[in-house]
Amino acid sequence: MPRLHIEVDDLAVRAALPARAVAEGARFAEQQPQDDVRVLLDLSGRPSCRWTRAGQ
Repeated sequence: MPRLHIEVDDLAVRAALPARAVAEGARFAEQQPQDDVRVLLDLSGRPSCRWTRAGQ
């Protein structure tokens, strides 16, 4: 199954992306793998990840 992964350098952008996705119908996955990654599920339950590089 293909998945979408989005890497961002700006923490403010990273914080805004999940809010936009949730407004469009996505939901947070029950389990989040680590602090710098956010996994969201689309309306069909397919995962997508947003993260920043370590140390940023």
